[in-house]
Amino acid sequence: MFLGTCVFMASCLVSSASAATINWTDMSDLIDGVTTIIPSFGNLIFAVIPLILVVAVASFALGLFDSILDGISSAFRSFGRK
Repeated sequence: MFLGTCVFMASCLVSSASAATINWTDMSDLIDGVTTIIPSFGNLIFAVIPLILVVAVASFALGLFDSILDGISSAFRSFGRK
């Protein structure tokens, strides 16, 4: 999709007044602009991954603790205590 967009933009940059050549300066500016955005997305993803892992581990630990307490309370119910 991105490559198709670049090819389309390159065809739009063709100057009809000159000898139908591609203006490579504008094309390289477009590519430079896109490549400066991509590392920002990568940094954002790598900044969010540790947070997701911490939340996953914390929810697992809380769920395990809840299951243990539920098992203990159900064991006391079987002895007739409430």
